[in-house]
Amino acid sequence: MKNKHFLLFIFIIVILTRLVSSNLINIYDDAYITYRYSKNLSTGDGLTYNNGEKVLGTTCPLYSILISIIFILNIFDEKLMVFLNAVFDFLIIFYIYIFFDKRKKDTVIFLMLFLMSPIVTRISNGGMEMNFFVFISLLSIYLFYRNHKLTSFLLVSLSCFVRLEGAALLVILLLYEFLSEDKYTRKFKLLLVSCITVCVPLIIIYSYYGAFLPQPLISKAGHMNRNFFATFYNLFVIRKDILLLLFLAIYYIFKQLIFIKNRIYYLLYFWLLFYTSAYLVGRPHIWSWYGYPIYILIMFFASLTISEIIGYFLKPTHFEKSKVLFNNFYLIGIVIPLIFWIFIFTIKKEDVISQNISASVKELVKSENITESNTILASDIGIIGYFSDAYIYDMAALVWKDSKKIGRNLGNMIDTYSPDYIYLTATKHYIKSFNNSLGASNYKPIRYISKKSTKYDRVTLLPKKYPNYWVPEYLVLKKNINN
Repeated sequence: MKNKHFLLFIFIIVILTRLVSSNLINIYDDAYITYRYSKNLSTGDGLTYNNGEKVLGTTCPLYSILISIIFILNIFDEKLMVFLNAVFDFLIIFYIYIFFDKRKKDTVIFLMLFLMSPIVTRISNGGMEMNFFVFISLLSIYLFYRNHKLTSFLLVSLSCFVRLEGAALLVILLLYEFLSEDKYTRKFKLLLVSCITVCVPLIIIYSYYGAFLPQPLISKAGHMNRNFFATFYNLFVIRKDILLLLFLAIYYIFKQLIFIKNRIYYLLYFWLLFYTSAYLVGRPHIWSWYGYPIYILIMFFASLTISEIIGYFLKPTHFEKSKVLFNNFYLIGIVIPLIFWIFIFTIKKEDVISQNISASVKELVKSENITESNTILASDIGIIGYFSDAYIYDMAALVWKDSKKIGRNLGNMIDTYSPDYIYLTATKHYIKSFNNSLGASNYKPIRYISKKSTKYDRVTLLPKKYPNYWVPEYLVLKKNINN
């Protein structure tokens, strides 16, 4: 199979696989925060969440600016975001293919791991910026490897404004460059370019928002895991497939360090080491998408180990005897992920999102005629904020600083701001907190929002009816008219 046909076939399978799996997976609520920033920027209201309030509530300002182009063109759609992330997924696979020296067997193994992994699929279909971030990171490494270092450092410096973790790869490339035998004038030139590329946007951010760091980072600073092991558990142990692949990856990493000495593998290994170490030392609360680059790098090295195992039992001469078998091996391997997700879709047909969260929220906003003149106190602000355009009192303090001033106490917020609507995550904790607030009598429950239509009419204020843990289900309360 020719390389161009091989890549074209992969592109088609990646797009189809992601579109099929997206029917089982909601876009993350947090993604809609970025979408609202982008939408406001496209309408001339600036990169803000609540109009008139300059709070940097998105950790990916550059990505938000790029997404605003979609809003300007008036072509935004949730499925379009899934499609775009699928395109970035293909570009990730393309550069992995390049890093494998265009070895088809290794690439097919990586593709199967990448497309069939539950957590990677969940993140890819989640509408976040992680796919774009990993793509430009791999592109930066490729350019560095090909000695296009100025472009590489420009890209990796800009990636810091897609994800703050871009700084990890920037540090790796700078250290690698300063340990190289290049002239010091060139080294300092690249350092200067990186500093300017990072500092100029930071100055602009500070002059506009009055702060260098995004509000979510400040807000989440107090939410840390107890220790190193808790972070390791959340990153790896609860992801059984990733934990298994981690052991396979470690084998090849040690082999690389001792025997192989591949330059680009070194860059990928040290990026993986630095990126993972930063999380383990910093101990942030781990949301599922945080580990996306780590999981992809683990899959890269694990693919090489699996390839060795296959090669041990199936010698190249077996393929050389049959060209048909040689080509079918790749074709079957590439198609397997699509067949896998079609099968999952079929057996999960009863659980498919027949009435997903965003559709329910859109219907709520329309039926209640919620506009930008209304106010909503929300525990999860993404979807409700995006579709309503209302002023959002953000309980998590991601886009609204006042939340921290009054201690994020639900009762205090209700009594202080008396919002038109309350959008609560359906857990015992939130329902109890609401019932104990002084202003509870001023509100009535009007809607229970769930991706499962069977729970749609469950509107109650009895805490025992709700789970102890977070679920993507919400109770909506409305302020009594006479109040």
